[in-house]
Amino acid sequence: MSEANAQAPRRVTHDAIQPFMVDGSQVRGRAVRLNDSIDKILGQYDYPPAVARCLGELLMLAALLSSNLKHEGIITLQAKGDGPVPLMVVDATFEGALRGYAQFDKDVTLPEKPTLPEMLGKGYLAITLDQGDASNRYQGIVELQGDTVADAISSYFAQSQQIDVALHLAVGQSQEGGDDPHWIGGGIMVERLPANAEGDVVDDISDNDWQHATVLLETVQAHELLDSSLALSELLYRLYHEDGVWVFEPHDLRQQCRCSRERIESVLMTMPKEDIDHMQVEGVIAVNCQFCNTSYEFDEETVERLFKN
Repeated sequence: MSEANAQAPRRVTHDAIQPFMVDGSQVRGRAVRLNDSIDKILGQYDYPPAVARCLGELLMLAALLSSNLKHEGIITLQAKGDGPVPLMVVDATFEGALRGYAQFDKDVTLPEKPTLPEMLGKGYLAITLDQGDASNRYQGIVELQGDTVADAISSYFAQSQQIDVALHLAVGQSQEGGDDPHWIGGGIMVERLPANAEGDVVDDISDNDWQHATVLLETVQAHELLDSSLALSELLYRLYHEDGVWVFEPHDLRQQCRCSRERIESVLMTMPKEDIDHMQVEGVIAVNCQFCNTSYEFDEETVERLFKN
């Protein structure tokens, strides 16, 4: 680790999470920058810009939360409602693999900058932590609250985790280098740590530190979060240089779906033969992965082989 105001940390301009801690306080945080990964995920479907931006914010949140995984696991964020965007699902693995998709009503024209209720309507936000063992699976669910994704996740932590968090997220399109427009995302999340072993925040100093850290966070501009030439460590130094900020080893991120022909075959083998027969169209079963929009086809010979095995 290194103190950003004492020596130059490793420059991070690619898809990555940059953990940090404000010196001498109970405030820690993580910054995220997504370039290729968010562009690939948002480009898989013809999303309206407002839907793409909201899905991009959820992707960044999944990435930020995945950096807290202590060992191999997957964190999933699902926002579900009764609005014109009834479902958004994203997940991130311990290794930094991201994927996500959204369902939306193509016949509904959204405002240029809709609120979360205008997109999802009334619904809930679910966060699921799967550590690979059914006995070690956790899910928290809260009602969707607030106008933005940041509002919803802050409400989740306040209600389900009793943890103070503050977020600043930005998603937009860039034409850096004269290329075609591509999606980019950036964000910072700060969290107040407990001041004692019992998990209580007990003193005025920690309150002051927290208020100071969040006020400074509010000063960051969207163009700074989206500037891929500005390293995350440099951005953190701009915000917290007067206090001192420690930056730690970054975690790399990438777009990667976990679907495969073998996984789908395993699912088909668990289904009743009658259901399989109904799925066939002209002797072929077609399966599409909603996360990466990859299609798989299984002919009659393949299906018969699966059930013989």
